[in-house]
Amino acid sequence: SGTWINAELLHLGRQAPALQSLDLSHTRGLGLTIPLSMIHSHAFPYLRALKLDNLSPDSVEQVQELALTLNLPALRQLSIQSWTRTGPVPEWWDEAPDLCIDRLNALIHSPMIERLTHLDLSKNQLSTEMIDLLASANETCNLLCLRLADCGLRAEQMEILAGSAHLSKLRILDLRGNPIGENGARELIESPHFNDLHTIYVDRKVNLTRRARKDLEARFGSFSLQS
Repeated sequence: SGTWINAELLHLGRQAPALQSLDLSHTRGLGLTIPLSMIHSHAFPYLRALKLDNLSPDSVEQVQELALTLNLPALRQLSIQSWTRTGPVPEWWDEAPDLCIDRLNALIHSPMIERLTHLDLSKNQLSTEMIDLLASANETCNLLCLRLADCGLRAEQMEILAGSAHLSKLRILDLRGNPIGENGARELIESPHFNDLHTIYVDRKVNLTRRARKDLEARFGSFSLQS
């Protein structure tokens, strides 16, 4: 039951203060109230990786509260993948829990983000405005790995990412499932900032010319086409 799960989490918080990774994905029944209270109470001072994938409509609202917490000093990896509806729609489904511009703004401009080295926003539909927010924020300057798979990104968004000096430390960029096209690939290749980027993932369905593929591999070293 939910009461039993909550009690177990509280017990975990007391007994495992040195916990370094925590997966709270699929928390429809539990929500984030108790996990957030644990974080606020310094239950996980050494937590380095936090997964909040597939958030339910009520828990995704609390992303803003999570973003404002100052009690995760060791956090370096954050994953907030969106829910993907496959198969029958759950009975509780009433809205799409997408990461809207207001929630992304609260997340990006928080003290937590500037400490991150890995950020996963895959499966959130990210508008041009949202990509511009991500690329222009000073707080993203320490990111080494950025995963934006299945975010509906096209060449226009690639131009914004490629022109971001704040993302110059990136080493891994995941763009699987995005129709970036030949023009988008060219924006990445010609970026004046991606000098440390050595691994890039692109969807196999993207129709790239042989020249573009060679140029991607020559520029970034490890260029992987994913199914």
